[in-house]
Amino acid sequence: MKPSSRSKSRRRQSSALLSLALISPFLGVALGWGKPSDLPKVAEAVADRFPDVGEVTPAALEQELDRPADARPILLDVRSPEEYAVSHLAGAVRAATLDGALAALDGTPPDAEIVVYCAVGFRSAVLAEKLQKAGYTHVRNLRGALFAWANSGRPVVRDGHPVDQVHPYDKNWGKLLREDLRAEVPTTDQPSKPAS
Repeated sequence: MKPSSRSKSRRRQSSALLSLALISPFLGVALGWGKPSDLPKVAEAVADRFPDVGEVTPAALEQELDRPADARPILLDVRSPEEYAVSHLAGAVRAATLDGALAALDGTPPDAEIVVYCAVGFRSAVLAEKLQKAGYTHVRNLRGALFAWANSGRPVVRDGHPVDQVHPYDKNWGKLLREDLRAEVPTTDQPSKPAS
């Protein structure tokens, strides 16, 4: 069944708003994205913007990570070194660029299960799309990304030890992260440029 032209138009509008929100951190807040319960709206906008990138929910990924080590997906954290240093998913490798991801995946079969994530899902969707174009066939984006994972009480680590903090990315997008999880780090009004 083909999407209606109205559905396509809504998807284009949602995609345009998300792109603008990433350029202007205040637009997300102006659109009402100012609390953790708004994160599903952002996740939906990311999914609409990247329709060819598969997704995995935090609950499904948690089950997949319970598999034996050789059957778990490869986790790529697309965030900055500062974000990764605060906390990340256990076993995740930081790879913010396509070159970094390809280096991390060196020798990995093209059909390996790969899950990418960032703070809210946009940067990781960009990288997932690039990995697909590079020939990886089973790349999925973590829906709602690390914020959704942590907001739902799932574990994050620093130096191999569980922690209860996540880097907020910036002071505006960080509002999508539960307040008790926001690490106290220097944040700015300007977000860093999304991975390209």
